[in-house]
Amino acid sequence: MSIPRAVKALVKDYDLVLSAVPGALGFQTLRAVIEARRTVVDIAFFPEDPFALSEAADKAGIQAVVDCGVAPGLSNVLVGHVQTRLDETRSAAIYVGGLPEVRERPFEYKAVFSPSDVIEEYLRPARLIQNGRLVVRPALSEPELMDFPGVGTLEAFNTDEEVGT
Repeated sequence: MSIPRAVKALVKDYDLVLSAVPGALGFQTLRAVIEARRTVVDIAFFPEDPFALSEAADKAGIQAVVDCGVAPGLSNVLVGHVQTRLDETRSAAIYVGGLPEVRERPFEYKAVFSPSDVIEEYLRPARLIQNGRLVVRPALSEPELMDFPGVGTLEAFNTDEEVGT
């Protein structure tokens, strides 16, 4: 059975679907849920444009809420909320990562996200909004060290998860 057919069979008895699949399956899963005429909230991040499915969701008469993970997703919602509370917003920076309780070399990282998605994110060019314009930077570019009391020094760099849609 194909993945889209399996997804449609799986979701047919539900009113709301939360899609949290690895990015490699994200777009086709979202499309299958929409074709099954089920409202969906999608936390998967994938390189395809989820808004390419907007017309299909409209025709199906359902809501498809996409990019609702940590970042893009919750981080963007929080920045938007804060922006509505301030007189002026000049910039916002979103830093996201996975820290283990005990940091161990060489990576000092915890795979809290799909490992295949993290690798993809570290290879795909980073799309960022700067001065209101979309710019593309190499993945892992512009590294910076950040110090956090009680945690220590962490390294930040550009990845494609930062833009949201």
